[in-house]
Amino acid sequence: MRESGKLSNSPQVGAVERLLPLTIRWKDRHQFARNCCYFHRTMTEQVELYRNYARFVKRLVLLAGIWPMTQKESSYFYRQLPILAVSSGVIMFFGVLRFCRDNISNLSLFTKGLSLVGSFSLISLKALMFFVYRKQLSELNGILDPMFEKTLENPRLRPILLSLLNLFRYFTYIFYVLITSTLALYICTPLIFIGYEAIKDIHPRRYGLPFPTSFPWIDGTPGIYYHIEYLFEIQFGWFAIFVTSSVDSLFGFYIFQIVGLFRAISYECEYFTQSAEDLHDILHNCIKKHIKLLHCRDIIQNVYGPIVFNLVLTSATVLCALTFQIFKTEMTVSKTLLFVVYGVMKGIQTFMYAWYGSIIIFEAEDFRRRIYCCKWYAYGNLSIMKEILLVLTQKPMVLVACNFFSISLDMFLKCFIKRLMLCAGLWPVENKESSYFYRHLPIFTVLSGIFMFFGTLKFCLENLDNIKVLTKGLSPLGSFGLVAVKALMFFLYREQLRELNLNLELMFEEMLEKTHYRPVVLSLLNLFKRPAYIVYYLTMFIILLPFLLIVYQITKNISPKHYVLPYPATFSWIDGTPNILYQAQFLFEIIFGWFVVSVTSGVDTVYGFYIFQMSGILRVMCFECEKLGKSSKELDIILRNCIKRQILLLRCRDIIQNVYGPVVLCLIVSSVVVLCALIFQMFQTEISIGKTVLFLIYGTMKMTQAFMYSWYGSILAVESEAFRRSIYCCGWYQDGNIELMKDVLLMLVQKPIVLTACHLFYISLDLFVKILNTSLSYYFLLQTFDENNDES
Repeated sequence: MRESGKLSNSPQVGAVERLLPLTIRWKDRHQFARNCCYFHRTMTEQVELYRNYARFVKRLVLLAGIWPMTQKESSYFYRQLPILAVSSGVIMFFGVLRFCRDNISNLSLFTKGLSLVGSFSLISLKALMFFVYRKQLSELNGILDPMFEKTLENPRLRPILLSLLNLFRYFTYIFYVLITSTLALYICTPLIFIGYEAIKDIHPRRYGLPFPTSFPWIDGTPGIYYHIEYLFEIQFGWFAIFVTSSVDSLFGFYIFQIVGLFRAISYECEYFTQSAEDLHDILHNCIKKHIKLLHCRDIIQNVYGPIVFNLVLTSATVLCALTFQIFKTEMTVSKTLLFVVYGVMKGIQTFMYAWYGSIIIFEAEDFRRRIYCCKWYAYGNLSIMKEILLVLTQKPMVLVACNFFSISLDMFLKCFIKRLMLCAGLWPVENKESSYFYRHLPIFTVLSGIFMFFGTLKFCLENLDNIKVLTKGLSPLGSFGLVAVKALMFFLYREQLRELNLNLELMFEEMLEKTHYRPVVLSLLNLFKRPAYIVYYLTMFIILLPFLLIVYQITKNISPKHYVLPYPATFSWIDGTPNILYQAQFLFEIIFGWFVVSVTSGVDTVYGFYIFQMSGILRVMCFECEKLGKSSKELDIILRNCIKRQILLLRCRDIIQNVYGPVVLCLIVSSVVVLCALIFQMFQTEISIGKTVLFLIYGTMKMTQAFMYSWYGSILAVESEAFRRSIYCCGWYQDGNIELMKDVLLMLVQKPIVLTACHLFYISLDLFVKILNTSLSYYFLLQTFDENNDES
């Protein structure tokens, strides 16, 4: 029956093979039944976890007193609880604000209060929004809960609905633990100190309050007002815990339900359609559910829009204040623990909102893509086609905060860059769209940069015999010159930049409108957006740090006071006394610091944005040639479109080279000088920890800046080569079409799109390596000179 390990072809064996599916062994049937039981048990556990998650979120909202109820379902007292929460938050907000005002001369205490100002205002706003929009929230619950529960009854859809359950519920539990721990530390710390002082019999005793507040009726004595205030702040701590955790958790719960419903609808369209009637019924139900989900989106935007807007504004203030307190004040173990937990909590809070917004965008896009791919074309039914068209004409579901920005992890990369450029006065706009002052703002930036450049150059010349001080001035020298060059190039090439924006925007937006192109055109988004934010925040920190150090010197009452300027520069009218000229110069350098931040981060990130758009367009062109050109006629149309786009991309390349060529050339020189000077100061001079951190961040920023320009140039060259390879492999040879061959030949004779700096060298990763090598070479040269000076 068996020869060489194979069954023979006898009729008996054939009969046995036909009977095999019907004669499964008992062991296999037992294993199959056990697997089914395990899957059923797992799904039952998942449903129970969902029920627990929903009960937990609802319990939080109930304890906060803001769950939307009708008059029949709740008491009069419960319905007025949000007013108490709002009033408590407002009182605490003004108490902390008064504390900040009383300690404005003490930066450590000022930042201690500043870290809570935003949080207290956010608590009041959350309670207020839930009180004002009670009816809409009740309607939202009445739409989402029945839809979700009805879908959950289908065993086939349960794994789809609950696929993201663990991600959402873990974030909720972690956030609740963090907010509870933070408030417990705030409330218990004064009690622990009072108990410790009583045990140790320490006099005079300090009767502190849980939060850094200042009220006229509190004078530090343990009277009746102190006890009432302490109880009031404990009561406010209750609202702080449950309002914050419940509102944020409920936002995640709503997104979880909407995302699960989107996934279930997509699954139905993809796997439940056996006939045209089935598809018609499913699409009809999908449209109904989609309309309801869009209405839910509108309610969530109305309620959470102001909350997210306030969160974006306050999170930066809170995290900045916490960072300053950790690194600039004397910290005990309890304070360190408190600030770390509080900072992690604020970071998670911001991430939660942004991440939830990104998830809903992705799922809405996936829903539209699956609707398009549900084989509607196989039935030739006009009614089905109309329904498909109606769904596809709807824009993807995006949450927007107060009509200002979308709630997502991308956080409007394009708008972020445009905002930076507008702040610097460098965004190319027509004369009708801008004021006379805005059009001439770049001239002021250029003159300011030149002025500071010569001031720093004078400082270097005066300290030419002291290499340690000389390198201190060399660091900003290159950066100031680079700021002036960037502003000058954007001022001179305004018309060409407007043309560049128009060409790239039209091509990019045209491709984004096609759903099946979006994953291709946006595939490199994260690689480009993160360096943009890194450069912005590093630049902001470097520019603000000198001002913080000066304020710190004033608040600590260090004598004799050194009335220094923020940057190492020398001017004939500055003699070290705090006269009117010194104050005017200081104010000017503050304004120039603003231009440094906006010009540096704006010009660098818009360069990356242009490369991102060009790379996305090249990728889509590759995709069209590889996937869409099935016939000779289709391929001819695609190739002609590719030729038009390639001509436009070559024109865009030329404009970028004209604008950024001198910028990259200056960047190379300044990066070498700055990195060489920073390395020398770190290893050859005695510096404090604060200066070490400053030098490390400044060096990281300069290396990131140089790497960005080099790496973006390499990405464009690689994508251009990939496009030429796709053109060559697009099957043009199959039909023997002479016109196709000519089109392909015309594109292949074009050189790849490569960026050059002033026609001297290519902008690629090799450039970054050369910058690092040259910096180290000059560092060793400076080290030799310094050793010779020490010997002499």
